[in-house]
Amino acid sequence: MVLATTGCGRTRKRRRAFSLLEVVVALAMLALIAIPAVGLATMAVSGSKDQMTAGQASELKGRIDTALRAHASIDVMADTYDVSGAGKVFWGSRDLMYIEAQDSETEANDKYYKVVLREPEGYSYSDGDACRVFVYEVTWPENTQETKRNQLFFPAVFRK
Repeated sequence: MVLATTGCGRTRKRRRAFSLLEVVVALAMLALIAIPAVGLATMAVSGSKDQMTAGQASELKGRIDTALRAHASIDVMADTYDVSGAGKVFWGSRDLMYIEAQDSETEANDKYYKVVLREPEGYSYSDGDACRVFVYEVTWPENTQETKRNQLFFPAVFRK
């Protein structure tokens, strides 16, 4: 601030504005701080989304695996349980309260998850083996008009 006197003996204050150079320097410093901060925030959000998706997939795997292991019609340790070719198809409701084999009369609105149970390629099971390996192929949503579908593949080991 600069004090200036007028002819009447009064003093008045003159205000100085920022110079163009000061404004440019301030904006450059802001850019040096703001751009990396926005980049870090974006990375944190995308990492959080990936973790959430992985957690949901893990929960879905556990729920489907438990439901199929509890299913009364599955005797996977029997040598006659045929999952060759297209595999054995199961339908699950959205909340996985119901999971039924393809040949049962499942309500159309309960067909949210399509679960295909099959053996991995090149794997053969014999009755003397201590365990049996399967691959689950889960696709959802199935009972909607949506064209975008989610898929999840995971292995399961059944022991005698």
